[in-house]
Amino acid sequence: MGVVQTYNWFEKDQFNKQEILKKLLHYFHFPNGKELYNHLRKNGMSEWDDDFIERIRLLKEAGVWKELQNEYIKIKKEWNGPEIPIFIFPCVSVRQFLRSPTFHRGGVAFDNGICIFLSPLEGIKQHKAVLIHEYNHVVRLKRLYQHKKVTLLDAMILEGLAENAVNELVGERYQAPWTTLYSSEKCRQFYKHYLEEHLNLTNEDELYQTLLFGLKSFPNLLGYCVGYDIVKECVKKKNWSSNQLISINSQIIKDHAISYLANN
Repeated sequence: MGVVQTYNWFEKDQFNKQEILKKLLHYFHFPNGKELYNHLRKNGMSEWDDDFIERIRLLKEAGVWKELQNEYIKIKKEWNGPEIPIFIFPCVSVRQFLRSPTFHRGGVAFDNGICIFLSPLEGIKQHKAVLIHEYNHVVRLKRLYQHKKVTLLDAMILEGLAENAVNELVGERYQAPWTTLYSSEKCRQFYKHYLEEHLNLTNEDELYQTLLFGLKSFPNLLGYCVGYDIVKECVKKKNWSSNQLISINSQIIKDHAISYLANN
């Protein structure tokens, strides 16, 4: 299916929010449109207001839908991935006192599709980075976890692999800011102190989300950052491509990150 022309849904000033959400509910299994809308907002989508309509127009003028459709075809072939719909929406912005608004691009991957949230003020490589990250998730999850629960280690490696793919395909400068939040040394300290004993937790455990996202008193984005450092060290040793890594078990990837072995 590929990139859906979502800009057509918002061409009128008085667009029908419920009808649009009904279209999305066909792919994403939420109890109702309100819960789906709130989930997308929580993950980075802008509110559907006048600014949203203007940003849709600017993204369309920049040729984002065409460029990302081409990128989707490329990575789908590279990773032998599934055919899924991809929905593009403007991302949320935060306006700070006496400063220009800051945009927070991102996305969310579901079993049956992807929603990505983009800023018209960024370039096509930033947009491609979001698509690459989320589609990498979809391919790996469908390939390895359709009949298996995702552990904390799996989730950490999942995030690390997605950003490694961004680095490989569009470059280090387009990676998510959290990839440089902590040094490798600090990540290894965090691993020993917070994560090593909890790698087999699943999302049924309360601590799973807390450690992955670094909630409460834990370091921000703890699992994400350590997961990326594990992948980075593994790639240094093995020089595996994103195409190879996407099918490799999380434990094997960790075991090739020498600094993260139990006896170190």
